[in-house]
Amino acid sequence: MKKLTFLSTVFALLAALLVSTPSFAKGPLSEGKFGVGASFASSSLVDQAINDGRGGATPSFAPRAQFLYTLSDQLQLDLGVGFQTISVDPPDESATAFGINVGGKYFLSTVPFVGVEFSYSSADDSYSENSETDTFLMISALLGGQVMIENNLGVYGQVGFGYGKYSDGREDAGDVSVLGFTTAAVGASFYFN
Repeated sequence: MKKLTFLSTVFALLAALLVSTPSFAKGPLSEGKFGVGASFASSSLVDQAINDGRGGATPSFAPRAQFLYTLSDQLQLDLGVGFQTISVDPPDESATAFGINVGGKYFLSTVPFVGVEFSYSSADDSYSENSETDTFLMISALLGGQVMIENNLGVYGQVGFGYGKYSDGREDAGDVSVLGFTTAAVGASFYFN
């Protein structure tokens, strides 16, 4: 239920951002700016893949830190790192997955953007007696909006749809591929002058 509430909130935020007039923003991106960002994302596709592969995954959220670079006033590159705690019940076990993501956003006007993102994460397999590693690969198309509340500070929301592949570290387990909503995220971006 918490996941549904979070997703509903992100969708409402995106709807508000997408219908906002460009005059709401104080300034668009400019070419050659470096920046940093922080976001908090749901991981619906990861949870679905783990449930299909192992069953019993508890929905979780993943904080991320990102480095940003603007190639033009409409194109931004992102490189991020993050982590996520994964719980499986039964049995009552958990692991922490660490990951990286690389992506790009194309701003259609001052507020809305479309983008792509590639992410890879892995976790030590604490679910078994051996020390295998579970991995998750995800490719997403993004839709979102960013509002600049100062010339160098923006807040954004985004949703993703794409493909994910979960590889279970156990020898007797196979891979699970899923297609669907990948993430919903809210965050902030700070651009250096």
